[in-house]
Amino acid sequence: MIRPFATLACALALAALAPACGDEACHEGHCHVEEPDAAPGTPDAAPVVVDETRTLIPTQIDEGVFTAGPGAVITITATSSAATLDWNIHGHAGGGTQTVTEAFGVGSIAYTFEPTAQADWFLLLRNSGAADIDVDIRLDIVGGTFSGWE
Repeated sequence: MIRPFATLACALALAALAPACGDEACHEGHCHVEEPDAAPGTPDAAPVVVDETRTLIPTQIDEGVFTAGPGAVITITATSSAATLDWNIHGHAGGGTQTVTEAFGVGSIAYTFEPTAQADWFLLLRNSGAADIDVDIRLDIVGGTFSGWE
């Protein structure tokens, strides 16, 4: 049972010691304060993880969009059911297209991207083969956000 006086005393003690203390629980005069997680989009935040299978028909292009900048780390790992996967990472600063890296006709991806500028970045996946492929893909994004596939 939480006593109103104990709760008030605990709240006042916490306010004096840690004005921005996050969640608190007070029981019988004992207070527990949990540190808040780092804000999303900061390097200390937990990674944003995208882990899924994408099916691409011949010539289909999917683009994953993430926003990140200096200090962010995006780890891309993927395997394709056939070595007909083309992929790249690119941006569109100033209306052009800036390709960071690309590969054609591969069966897997293992790449770590560390952006040098704050921007929307695009992971392009394309099936260059004559049959459908399944792509098992995992993105671990630290210091950025993922807004989905286009």
